[in-house]
Amino acid sequence: MYTAFADNIRSRRADIVNYGQSQIAFASHLSSHAKGLGVHQVVPFDNVTLNAGNAFDPVTHVFVCPVTGVYVFQSSLMAEQHDMVQTAIVIDSANGAKLYASGADTARAGSGQGHDQGFNSFVTLCKQGQHVWVRNHHVSGHTVFPSQFSTFSGFLLYEVETSVPTIVGRF
Repeated sequence: MYTAFADNIRSRRADIVNYGQSQIAFASHLSSHAKGLGVHQVVPFDNVTLNAGNAFDPVTHVFVCPVTGVYVFQSSLMAEQHDMVQTAIVIDSANGAKLYASGADTARAGSGQGHDQGFNSFVTLCKQGQHVWVRNHHVSGHTVFPSQFSTFSGFLLYEVETSVPTIVGRF
């Protein structure tokens, strides 16, 4: 029985997945605390668990839309005790969706750990080459809790074609 289990693990490790051009998805989370983030600083989602289409860069923490289409983006974040965090999912520096979490003072709250988690998602048209990331939205100096409590992910729902309208007439 142990041999069959070990063989199964070895065969899964050897699997190579080939994604098609329009099969685009990514999932990432923080591997450590993101401390002292400045206003508009990128939240460093550096642990990538899925990167179908290789459009998410774990160094810059930015997703670059490889094709024009309708995408779904989502993020969650966890605030530390006594801290408030506001972030935004942005496309080319324009806010797409905002997130908020405010850790409680456990002495006043009476129970629990005092952490708080915020989540948001949105569906949007994204043109090829546009950049999408999560940034600190509010004031400087806050900490985002690491692990899978603070995530950033997205996927292509469907690809669309865009065209330039033809204008007929005299100019």
